[in-house]
Amino acid sequence: MKMREAKQVLKMGDEKYIMAIDEGTTGIRAIIFDHGGNIVSQSYEEIKQIFPKAGWCEQDATEIWEKCVSVMRGAIAGFGIGAEDIEAIGITTQRSTNLLWNKKSGKPIYNAITWHDTRTAELCSKMDGNGKIRAVRAIGNVARKISGIWKGILMTKTGALLITASNLSFTPASALAHTAWMLDNVDGARERAEKGEILFGTIDTWLIWNLTNGRVHATDFSNASSTGMFDPFALKWSKLFLSTFNIPESILPEVRDTSGDFGVADKKILGAEVPIRSAVADQQSALFAEGCFNPGEVKCTNGTGSFIDMNVGSRPPASLHKLVPHIAWSIDGKVTYMLEGMINTTGSAIQWLKDNLGIIDDVNLSEKMANSVESTEGVYFVPAFTGLSSPYWDPHACGIAVGLRRKTKKEH
Repeated sequence: MKMREAKQVLKMGDEKYIMAIDEGTTGIRAIIFDHGGNIVSQSYEEIKQIFPKAGWCEQDATEIWEKCVSVMRGAIAGFGIGAEDIEAIGITTQRSTNLLWNKKSGKPIYNAITWHDTRTAELCSKMDGNGKIRAVRAIGNVARKISGIWKGILMTKTGALLITASNLSFTPASALAHTAWMLDNVDGARERAEKGEILFGTIDTWLIWNLTNGRVHATDFSNASSTGMFDPFALKWSKLFLSTFNIPESILPEVRDTSGDFGVADKKILGAEVPIRSAVADQQSALFAEGCFNPGEVKCTNGTGSFIDMNVGSRPPASLHKLVPHIAWSIDGKVTYMLEGMINTTGSAIQWLKDNLGIIDDVNLSEKMANSVESTEGVYFVPAFTGLSSPYWDPHACGIAVGLRRKTKKEH
């Protein structure tokens, strides 16, 4: 159904609508759906990325919030309805990008550090060698060896926990390391955090806090499990990880159901109070949207990076290949888990070809160029601009082009 036709039909009745906020690495969008799942209006704005140093990537959290308000208002105005016609708001966001802000003023104390920032690579390597972490990993390695003799250990929750422990290695993409960096490098941050004056949040928490005018400081299980601070087995913030990185638990948000009550958007924002009834991380949202509700069902998402996610059911699994279980969602108290393989840089590598090397003039022409030659002629490129993710977890890896010859052209 075309948008104009949808307007005419839907406005004949006393319809209510659902608003989705989709905040990603490069932009934010507000989409209004009817109860038939039709998109009736949407609004989009780009969000800048800031690169202060090599390997650093930040975003202005105030810009994210202001553009969130702008696209919400734009989507409502585009359909000619009022905020009172919006039944509920759902929020999906990029994962691990995080910030700290002043509890009283609501102002960030530093830019949001994004999920593909690698400034904490050395810190993570140091913490990998921490005595407590090495001990946990050693115990896990014993379980891994047992699994070679008795496969049944993989099917137990304790076995899965121990096998996961053997894979334990901190990644600079995590909010865990970013938060420790901010507490130690932003003037007065640690002291203020210990006094209860600072709050932590991933982008979903930041938007919810602002939408509710500071009344709700919360996240959901899917976002929490992507921070590196959360124990997906115990379903609570990990005291081991927090103590290792010296992060006070008091700054962290409450963890609620993905389909939980996240408060009400303040009347001043849209002109009427609107309930916030869902928050979910972007890849988990995509897994749900693709209908992967049963164990073994898989989706692949290609964007800034690429993510292959598999629903693994109601019990966290053991991975012998350095994959860490994530929480896909929690609905009515029932938790669903997933395993994920990821590449940090895919779509952004095409943007790099345009902006940095000038090989292409328009990113939309990349497919046409690639299809203009019969093969790659043996040329391949590893886009490890921010290191390698699963299953290598090497933050020091760099991009490399292999197989270049005299006859190699830009189309290859």
